[in-house]
Amino acid sequence: MLAWFHSVTKASYYSESLPRRKRKRKGKCKEKFKARDKSNYEARRNTGRRRPAPDDDDDDDDDDDDDDDDDDSTSLWLEDLNSIRRESPIYNGVASVVTIRQSQPQSRSQQQQQQGSPVEVVTLDDDSDDSPDPQPRLPQQQGTPDNTITINSDSDDGPVQEVTGGTGNSSSDDQIWGYARADVQAYYGLQGLPRARAVNLLQYQTGYTPQADYPSATSGLRFDVAQLRRDIAGSSRVRQRDIDEAYSAQNFGDSAPLPFEEAISRNWLAETPELVRGFPMVEEVEFLLQPNMAGAPSNCFFKAVALLVYGGHTFYGRVKAEHLQLFDEALRWDHPRHELYHQMNARFYSTVVTGPGGARRTVANIYQMLTVPGMYTALDVFDITADLYNLFIVVYTLDGNNEVTNVTTMGSYNARHVFICHVNGNHFKTMIPNEYYASEFQLPRITYESTRGYPMASRRDENRHALDHSWRNRWAGNLDRRQGALPVEHAFYLTTLTSVMRGTQLRQ
Repeated sequence: MLAWFHSVTKASYYSESLPRRKRKRKGKCKEKFKARDKSNYEARRNTGRRRPAPDDDDDDDDDDDDDDDDDDSTSLWLEDLNSIRRESPIYNGVASVVTIRQSQPQSRSQQQQQQGSPVEVVTLDDDSDDSPDPQPRLPQQQGTPDNTITINSDSDDGPVQEVTGGTGNSSSDDQIWGYARADVQAYYGLQGLPRARAVNLLQYQTGYTPQADYPSATSGLRFDVAQLRRDIAGSSRVRQRDIDEAYSAQNFGDSAPLPFEEAISRNWLAETPELVRGFPMVEEVEFLLQPNMAGAPSNCFFKAVALLVYGGHTFYGRVKAEHLQLFDEALRWDHPRHELYHQMNARFYSTVVTGPGGARRTVANIYQMLTVPGMYTALDVFDITADLYNLFIVVYTLDGNNEVTNVTTMGSYNARHVFICHVNGNHFKTMIPNEYYASEFQLPRITYESTRGYPMASRRDENRHALDHSWRNRWAGNLDRRQGALPVEHAFYLTTLTSVMRGTQLRQ
């Protein structure tokens, strides 16, 4: 059930004073689509949304009325889309169609998140972009909690290695690093794991003390990057010259930034895209999915954001640095996101770091994840992305069977809408509508009515304000959407401030 983009509410539009206009508008919509492209329109209608019926079937007449209203709002939304239609599609090809999961049992980690669990470990599958064909996931080890999943590597750099022995060795099975094993594992969210498995995941964590603050700029990185580099045959030292060259290139020192349309033709289409449709709330829209396989491996999260924000994947280093800067600033002082980011930083993720000599499995919190090179990045970090660039981010989670298993959104709805596909739990692909201008395209507004019937939607949203909808609140209500977006902080230089205050020539 699609919500249309107009600012009027559904209640005002469907008031008793407007039934005749509604019928006329609906008829005009149909005639316009018939005249434009009848076969294409009918094809989309025939293969469009197929949502299960609502749980409450007590009043068939009411359901029929709701279906009529949905047809009206869908037609109006499609008419609006026609006003931003391209003269020709970005890419010509045959689109595949995704399905929508019909049932989604709740995992223990989801239950803990809803209950506000202060610390938990969330497992990331390999998001390496070196190979499009991930290996099958290994079965869960006995004794592993339900919210911890064994990670496999699909990286061409080699399989993920687990180092036994070394870190945390103790004559007592009840201790790690000389501290109570239960306390250490609880701190890193590894409750219930066998000691040997926990020690393997903690091999690069350092500086633990009971009741210590979580790793951050003020409490320290507490991650043995030097040992990690030796283990994966990474460069022992990054030269300052390399940093200076990267800064110049990613600060547009070599060329001016590209308008988004030019970036699409020059950078997005440099790799052969795929066409997909059938995504929740926009089933009728054909999307172009950019493969996001080029460039630096193991950085698909930041390359995806770089494509959307700066037009090319080569700006991934700048994007990651900008995320770290905002996250660090918010953790240090009374920032509007201080409480939320502090909560985010208390969560540890089971993740992977890759290098020329292979890969290693470890755990890391978001501060460590944003600092250590070559580490896979969690979907949760998109909340920082939305704040950083003032974006409304829509993430569709897609499994190996082309089935949509979840919908996640971040940011303020009136911001620029961008779309990302999280594929197989291991790779991020950027999405843009193939037949419409992406800069003007928006997801229908998320409300209980517009999401009713989707399996991943919740009946708990029925009496909630749209800003409190579960699709828009991943952090148990600790982010108040009513406060709106953060101001976007741009570069601010003393030289330019001096010029505008004194009226003097800008120094070069």
